[in-house]
Amino acid sequence: MPWLIALIFLVGAIVSILAVITARRGQVTHSKDGYGVPAHVSSDPELRKQANDIVAWWGTLLAGLCLAPVGFMIWVIVREVDDPVTMPMLIVLGVYGLLIATLAAYPFEKIKRL
Repeated sequence: MPWLIALIFLVGAIVSILAVITARRGQVTHSKDGYGVPAHVSSDPELRKQANDIVAWWGTLLAGLCLAPVGFMIWVIVREVDDPVTMPMLIVLGVYGLLIATLAAYPFEKIKRL
């Protein structure tokens, strides 16, 4: 069970890192490689730069937030106790994962308001 939890959060970190790579390449607003953004953001160079910076910053933050539970789960695995994952721990990790998923949508909502 700890391996599965670590894997889920690791996938989240990888997806966040891919968003950062897309942003660093300046492709957030591209119709082919990027994400759905309003037309006025795609047409204005300053807004495109802001959109790329927003996604890069939030993607980096989210990747770090996703790696924290991975490190914790590795520590749980190394400890080798009989009941490594308790129900309260699962609830906290579930709420934490929901928080990360909510924060992942924020940069795209912010881009819509540029």
